[in-house]
Amino acid sequence: MKTSENISSYIICILIALVFGIISLTYEYIAAKIVPLIVCSVVILLSSIGLTGEILKRKKSAGANQTQSENENEVELSWRRYAIVGAWLICLFLIIFLFGFYIAVPLFLISYMIVHKTKWHVALLISVVTSAILYTVFVFFLRVHVYQGILFI
Repeated sequence: MKTSENISSYIICILIALVFGIISLTYEYIAAKIVPLIVCSVVILLSSIGLTGEILKRKKSAGANQTQSENENEVELSWRRYAIVGAWLICLFLIIFLFGFYIAVPLFLISYMIVHKTKWHVALLISVVTSAILYTVFVFFLRVHVYQGILFI
């Protein structure tokens, strides 16, 4: 059943994030600890929300039956979604590698939101605000030097 696969995926994500969070606590410097801890916390939070939603969905649809063709269409759509998300992540990593975080984050946010039918001025505003917050938190408060990219070294 699709719901049980989703539940196990969320549990695996939570466990992996916990392992990486615990490993990051062994790092010597606070600047090296903070980013993995923030990312692991967000992954655990979002996975917990997804897990709760799947459990509630499972309880709600306990009496409903699906046909075989609906299940096949759902599996095909899920693989397509995974491939699209994977392509977006690969593009993000390439942009970060080439141009660094300062250019990659706003560029990725704008392109992602425009492709998902957000108005361009809203996408631009969210991108600028998010980039300003990230820059302020990491550069000014945490004094972390972020990756500049191979084109700007």
